[in-house]
Amino acid sequence: MTKTIHPILIVEDDPPTQMLLETLVQRYGFGSVTAGNGAAAIDLLAAREFTAVILDLMMPEVGGGDVIDFLARQQRRVPVIVCTAAGLDKTGEFAPGVVGAVLRKPFDIEVLMSTIFDLAGHDMPSKVLIVDDDARSRYALKALLAPAQSYEAESGDDALLKIREHRPDAVLSAIPVASVVNQLAAEGVPVVVIVPAALGNDDRAALLQLAAGVIAKPDLSRQTLSDVFDTILQRG
Repeated sequence: MTKTIHPILIVEDDPPTQMLLETLVQRYGFGSVTAGNGAAAIDLLAAREFTAVILDLMMPEVGGGDVIDFLARQQRRVPVIVCTAAGLDKTGEFAPGVVGAVLRKPFDIEVLMSTIFDLAGHDMPSKVLIVDDDARSRYALKALLAPAQSYEAESGDDALLKIREHRPDAVLSAIPVASVVNQLAAEGVPVVVIVPAALGNDDRAALLQLAAGVIAKPDLSRQTLSDVFDTILQRG
C-alpha cells in the first residue's frame, strides 16, 4: 500500500527562510505546516502526523536539539532533515535513529527535495513522459513527479518519438483523446490520462479500455499519482 502523504513540518525561526521552504515543498506537491520555534514544533508533533520534518537547530529557548530529543523519547519514526548554518561541532551527536540527514545552509533545492523523497519513501517511476500542450501545466506536473526523470512532449506524435527514444516507465498524458491514448498505449508503456472533471462516465469508461489509469484534474496530486503508479506498476 502507498504511504499516506502527510504535510511536511517546517521548523524555522527566520521568516524569509520559512517562506522559501514552504513555497518549495508546496511546489513539489506536499502540504506544509510551519513552526517558528521548537516549542511550537513539539506541540504539533505531539498532535498529528507528518511526512517529514525540516528542522533548524539554532532557535531561541527551545531549539532543534530539543525537538530531536522529544522525538527520541517518543520513539517517533518521522524523517528529520536538519537544515542549519551551524558548524560540524553542533551536528556531530544527535539521538540515534531520529535524524536522517543534515544539510548546510545555504542548501541546494534539488538535494533537499531528493532527500525528503528518499527518506519519506514516496517514489515515483524513475522515468515518466509528460504529454501536454501547455508548458505551464508540464512544469507543474514535473514538480509533482519529482524526483523522477521527466521528459516532455507537446502532442501525440511528439510523444511517440519520445517513447521510442527514452523508453519511459510510464506516460502521463493530459490529452484525453482516445486515438492519442491508443497510439501511446500501443508502444507497450502504461499510460495514465488526466481528464477534466466534466468528462462523462461513458467517455471515462472508454478511456479505461485503453489507458492503465485515469485521474480527474481536480483530484490530481502527488498522492493520487503515487496510488495509480503503485497499482499499474504493481509496487507493494
